[in-house]
Amino acid sequence: MQEIRISREIFIELEHFVLDCVRWVLTKLFFMKKLFLLIIVISVGVAASAQFENTKWRGIANVPEPYDCMFDFRKDTVYLLAGEFGVIETMKYVISGDTLVFTKIDGKSPCAKASAGYFKIDAKGDSFKLTSLKDDCPGRAEAFVAGPWVRRKD
Repeated sequence: MQEIRISREIFIELEHFVLDCVRWVLTKLFFMKKLFLLIIVISVGVAASAQFENTKWRGIANVPEPYDCMFDFRKDTVYLLAGEFGVIETMKYVISGDTLVFTKIDGKSPCAKASAGYFKIDAKGDSFKLTSLKDDCPGRAEAFVAGPWVRRKD
């Protein structure tokens, strides 16, 4: 068997090439890991929103007094209905993980249009509770946290 001799310069060049290849692979793996995590976060958000899309939930809202109300969730819009008063608030909604964000479109509340409210959503089976995290409108922050919202089957 013959011995192969490599000059120091060639060895250093080869070593740099191998290190560059390793860096490239690690960079791609890091990017893929970030992409994978992003896909998971988006999927969870979409799955959470899909859980509420085209559903109705009944509960007590403080508007400003406690009143039997209903959330009517559509694709990305939710209507708050209050018995004989009909739709009293129209909002966009987004769910990401356990956070529900309402953004006012129109309605009878004193909240400014486009004001946003962030709520922690605690869903269990056919009911959920909201906890206000941050809200541009103090009235809304208190309106939806009175008790559980129960899914209507009709």
